[in-house]
Parts: sequence; structure tokens; C-alpha cells
Amino acid sequence: MKIIQRYNILILILLLVLSQSYYIQEGNNPTKIITNFTFGSNYYGRYAKEEDIFQTIITHKPDLWIWLGNAVYLNKPKFNYFNNIPESMDWDLIKILYQKVKDNKYYKKLAEKVPVIGTWGDEEYGVSHGNEKNSFKESYKQYYLDFLDTDILDQRRNYPNMGIYSTYSFGSGYKTVRFILLDLQYNRNKDMLGKEQWDWLETIFQKTKETYTFICISNQILSFDKFIVKNWYLESRKKLFDLIGKYKRNGVIFLSGGLGFAQILKTFCPLPKIGYNLYECTSSGLSHTNKFTSFLNNLYKNDYLIDGTNFDRFNFGQVKINWGQDNNINNSYVELEIYDKNDNSVSNVRVNYTELVYQGRENYYLDQNNIKNIRYMNIKNGTSCEIEIHHRIRNIKMIFKYYLTSLSQLPIAIITSVFIIILGEIITKGKIFIFLLILIGSFGIYCISYIIDIFNYNNFVRKIKS
Repeated sequence: MKIIQRYNILILILLLVLSQSYYIQEGNNPTKIITNFTFGSNYYGRYAKEEDIFQTIITHKPDLWIWLGNAVYLNKPKFNYFNNIPESMDWDLIKILYQKVKDNKYYKKLAEKVPVIGTWGDEEYGVSHGNEKNSFKESYKQYYLDFLDTDILDQRRNYPNMGIYSTYSFGSGYKTVRFILLDLQYNRNKDMLGKEQWDWLETIFQKTKETYTFICISNQILSFDKFIVKNWYLESRKKLFDLIGKYKRNGVIFLSGGLGFAQILKTFCPLPKIGYNLYECTSSGLSHTNKFTSFLNNLYKNDYLIDGTNFDRFNFGQVKINWGQDNNINNSYVELEIYDKNDNSVSNVRVNYTELVYQGRENYYLDQNNIKNIRYMNIKNGTSCEIEIHHRIRNIKMIFKYYLTSLSQLPIAIITSVFIIILGEIITKGKIFIFLLILIGSFGIYCISYIIDIFNYNNFVRKIKS
């Protein structure tokens, strides 16, 4: 009996060694053609109601579900934004919190029918704006991999100091899709990914050539000067763009979460080396949104934002892939969509495959549609496309143009405009004491919200453990 056990152990070790090169972060399914998949982030599973957004998601019959961060909020009250120190956690409670999401009858039905993949945000990582210094990160990682029902042989389970980044490919021939899920927490220091993850990513770009590549991340990447929202480090951001350009990777689209509201972005002129416009579809959140942050961000004109696509109520993202006809990939296109909880399509942007193919600068500026985009961005010539575009403070006219895509946005347009007028009056007339009163009042509201949420959270913990 002991000899058999030894052999079993040796076989397991051999399987782990053999799996190292491909099993961890590599899933391949050449027989499954992806035509429709859904994604989302920011889900307060512990407060989820029976009739929640997953009831809507399953009616779309997706081929795949992707978590883009904050699938569960671990052992922290909702308003505790300043908790940046890892603590010894109640591990039994963490199991319960994850299980509550998995036990949601609609999510459970979805997970039984389609593959579920994902990357984590700082909420699952246990530390707001967490980085490599989280001393409990290995334990948090195992719980998250359990949540995704990751195989016991997965290399991420068995090798310390390795994040949860992964990649999956689907389809064959020209109907191929690759998903690359990056880990922005585990090895984050002065760099977003860490050397090992960069090397791994470059290997993926070297060895694979799928038609579409969806890079899935928990923080938005295109718009990098947002107000009170987590940003990519600029050097890491540029390094990723340069890597795409280095291997002339066609068909790249970013999917992101974590904002607290939804947006669809576009560069509107090609970044250096890439040769085509990058798109990004951000979906957040599934069970709660951050209207205040959305409001503050909308005081600025985001030059990457496609007008009419900002949405700050419950939402999920969907990508439809139309593979075209006559086996001609140039007829293919994708639809980037945002849906609300009631299954209304609130944002929809069509992207033709030909828009995602590397072009030299000369060819790019021969296309009249591209020239139209450049004029839209108030860019005077091709050279200035190499200069990053930024947010600009909105004036009253811009506010109304931005919000009045529907009458339901009229109240927020008026409130935003009044806010700008008052703020301008305070600044120009030097009434700093009024500004300080506003700050004190805002902090008071935050403190009250925090106390209420601690009370609700403690009640929840008592009930769930009783």
C-alpha cells in the first residue's frame, strides 16, 4: 500500500512538472467558436437579492463569463476606502462570502452552462490599491482560485510568488479568439505586472496569432488621468502598448472593470507603433455603482470617451462577434455593448475587423473616416497624434451636450452645471472658507455613511455565522 502511495505522489509530481509549461495559464478549446460572451465587475455578493443582474445575464446565453475584478468584497465595510494595510482575516468568513456568490441561483445556473474565467481586483486581494507587499497574498490567491473552481494541477496553485494571470484561446481557423487576463495586484510595485508576467505576456504575443485578442484587466487603461480612480502607471501602460506594436498584434481590444460605472473608449488616432485605434469597454458594477466618482469624472471631457456611452447604473458588458461570410475575416466585426439590469442596451459600438489591423501612417491618413475622427478630437495634424490626449475641464455647453443624449439625463446635467458655476465663483472670488465648508460637509457625509455601513456589515456577519 505504501509503495502505491509513493507511486501516486511521484505521478502527481511528474504531472506538475510536465504541466508547468502550459497548464497554468493556458486553456485551449479549438472546437468552441465564440460568438457572444459577457463580463462584469463590482459585485456585492453578500447583499445580493434573489432577483439580481445575473437573472438578466443568463437570458443572453453567452459562450463565456469573465470576472474583471471585485467579484466579492472581503471582510470590509463598503465605505472603508482608506484601508491599505493587510490584516489577518477571518478565513472562515471569506469562504462564506465567496460561497454566497456561488450559491446565487442565477449565477450558479450560468456557471453550470458556460466556462467562467477571471482576474481579481483589490477587493479580492484584501487591500485597497494593493501591491506586492500584501503578506497574505498567497492565501487570498488560493481562495480566489477556489472561487473559479481552478484545477488542483494548475501551476498557480503550486508555485508561490506567481500571480493569477492566465490566457485562454477558443476556435480554429480564422474564427479564433484569445483572452489574456492580467494580474494588476500580485507583483505590483513601481510596475503594474512584474518581470515574470511581462516575460509571459511577450511569449504569448510571440507564439500566437488569433484573429481577436481581448486583454482583460481590473483597472481602465486608455484614460489615465481620471479623477479619484485607479490608474495604470504610465511607463507600464506605454510598455504594454509598445509590446502590442512590436509584434504587430491585430485585433486587440481591452476589457476592464473596477470604475464604478461603464464606458466605451477609443484612442481616435493611432498610438505610436500600434498602427490602429485601440478600443476599451469598461463594465462596472453588477450590484452597485459609484455615482459620485462618475459625477466628478464627468466634470472633465475625456478625450477617449465615445459620446453617449457613459452609464452609472447597474450594468454588465457583452461582446458579440460576427464572423462574416465567405470565410473572409475582413467581413468580420464585433459589437461592444453595455446592458443595464433590466436588459436595455444602453451603449453599443460596432468595430469592424479592418479597423483593428496594423496600418502604416501613410495609409491611416488616406482613410477619410480616420481624418474625420482626428478632426473630432480637435487634432490639427497627424504629428500631434503622437502626443497623449487628456481630460479637459468641461464648460456648461459641453456638459449639456454630453448628458442630453436622453431626457432622463437632464437633472444631472443641471446639477453638474450648477456645481461648476458655484465652484468657479468660489475660486475666482477667493471664498476659500466656503470651499472648506463643502469639504468638511462632504467628509461628514462620508463618516455617517461609514458608520451606517459598519452597523449593517456587523449585522450581516452575525446573521451569516449564526
